[in-house]
Amino acid sequence: METTGNSQIDDFNKKLKDVYSSEVFSGRPIFRLVFSNDYREKRLGEFVDTDSNNNFVRRVTEVRDMLKYPYLKDTWILEKLVWMGGLNPELPEAKGYSYECIWAFVNKHGEPLYPHYHIVEMIINSLLNGKVERKTDAHWDAEEREKMEREEAEYFEILKEEGRSDLFAFEDSVFLDSTKRFGANGENN
Repeated sequence: METTGNSQIDDFNKKLKDVYSSEVFSGRPIFRLVFSNDYREKRLGEFVDTDSNNNFVRRVTEVRDMLKYPYLKDTWILEKLVWMGGLNPELPEAKGYSYECIWAFVNKHGEPLYPHYHIVEMIINSLLNGKVERKTDAHWDAEEREKMEREEAEYFEILKEEGRSDLFAFEDSVFLDSTKRFGANGENN
């Protein structure tokens, strides 16, 4: 397993692999945290080369080793391993899978933030399970009341269709305990 040199982030990545698993064949974790300045990739593209005075030298199409996230300096990034559908000529080393950014830890001004594990989990769980609905106690109470009313209606419908069970001994609907026997007059035998 790759390490970042940051023991806390290394612990986060170990937890991510343990909790969210890894790709079956390679063992690569499905989710990982990386630092933008540390990750490079070989990418096929059209590049413009210039000299030290920024004068045009040439335009060339080739594979180059470059920063994966040149637009995110000094930033922690949450990546997900994604199936790219076979070989991707733009990413010759991807071999079907590629890590893609799903969250860059920056504030609204684009300034880097340090990731916290519970935030990472919230992001992943939201990605996997969809938006989490926030509910108040009143919402929970209303849902519980609706559930109880539905169940009550279902049971009354069953009673209406099937009649009273023989397990009810008397008109006041006392449920008979199967371990006790009652005589004809209702007394315990």
